[in-house]
Amino acid sequence: MRFPLFAALHAALPAILASLALLPAGAAEERNYLLFPVTTEYQRQVSPGGNYSVYGVVNAAAFVRDGKFDQESAELPVFRRELATLSAKHPGPAIVYFLWLSDFPASELRTSLEMGFKEQAKEAGVERCGVGSTFSNGGDAWGDRVNRLEAEKLDASAAEPAVREGGVTVFPIRTPLSSWITDGASCVARIQQPFDRNTTAVTAADRQSLAKCIAQLPEHTRFKLQFVVQSTTAGRDHVDRFVEPRIDDPESAIFLAQDLGYATSTVTHSPCGGDPESLLLQTAPDIELSMANGEKFRFENQRADRVTLLTFWGIACGPCRVEIPHLKKLQANLGERGFQVVAVNAYNESPEEVAKFAQANQLNYTVLVQGKSVARETYKVGAYPTAFLIDRKGRVVNYFLGFDEGDEAGLEARIRELLPVR
Repeated sequence: MRFPLFAALHAALPAILASLALLPAGAAEERNYLLFPVTTEYQRQVSPGGNYSVYGVVNAAAFVRDGKFDQESAELPVFRRELATLSAKHPGPAIVYFLWLSDFPASELRTSLEMGFKEQAKEAGVERCGVGSTFSNGGDAWGDRVNRLEAEKLDASAAEPAVREGGVTVFPIRTPLSSWITDGASCVARIQQPFDRNTTAVTAADRQSLAKCIAQLPEHTRFKLQFVVQSTTAGRDHVDRFVEPRIDDPESAIFLAQDLGYATSTVTHSPCGGDPESLLLQTAPDIELSMANGEKFRFENQRADRVTLLTFWGIACGPCRVEIPHLKKLQANLGERGFQVVAVNAYNESPEEVAKFAQANQLNYTVLVQGKSVARETYKVGAYPTAFLIDRKGRVVNYFLGFDEGDEAGLEARIRELLPVR
């Protein structure tokens, strides 16, 4: 007598065993990597350069044997297949981060892992794969973080629409990737105004903007609010006070979060350094540099009765490249009204390289080269891009650290305020 079900199982047994052989011991409980599509504005902002399509996280220790990358790991074939499938749906470069549960290991081991996974990505059909390392701030085990993420039951295809008001941008967190990046935050609030020698706390205007933005968000769980802030050198101590978890201090993050309806808070801080605020309300220092085409340029001769956005940038700077299309648009739309963009290459990239980049990207504004000392010593810049808004009398009226998609609207509004009324 024949039993069709048993016969079918017998026929399928080799394939089943082969698939099981690809999985490491304990793989039913957890995997040692996660792959996500990059689909939302928030995810693009936190991806270096903003141009990655796939974001991967790897439990680094699980792929190490004898102090180097374990090329025989049974998880690698599965990783390649999943990466190939995801990349086919979301074409473009990928980024892979190695998560460590303590401080970073020796550079030799990091290099071995980076080269190993770049090769895995290439075999999966991904021509360009960036790599990086991070570590778990709270020391949580990999499995604990993965289990928490899965328990949230988020949707990778969900939208995370930004809401903006003044210098504040908020994002509801609704996707697995964004939740992983924020360690389980319900909402991210980015405050553009840096903490500096003049701004010692979140301003009253920004607090009002936060409340207005959050009120417009789609319904979401108000558990953890993550603040994203930046600072100059003088502002670092003020950030420390903001971060300190004191619910009786109106200037603390936890007090502000609870006032906005959230149970708790975290703070992501970018210390940009420098002292650009010292130039506020001062006459903008003169600049004498060469343009990308070799001609000499003196700022004092070019700023009379013009509004100027003076930005310090570099070709190798991701946020700087995000800023460029918006600078071109501002120059095209407002140039006839007495506005100009002057961009100083402060990475000291070669004049030939800058000229080639300017031509390839059809930059329609003034580009100066070899400006590192001007940026650091004259304009007190600590990070890139840093831009200064200069009025028609040559005074510095504002400065801006960094650039993210969406900042262009507020920047244009400030520029228009300084232009002559038509």
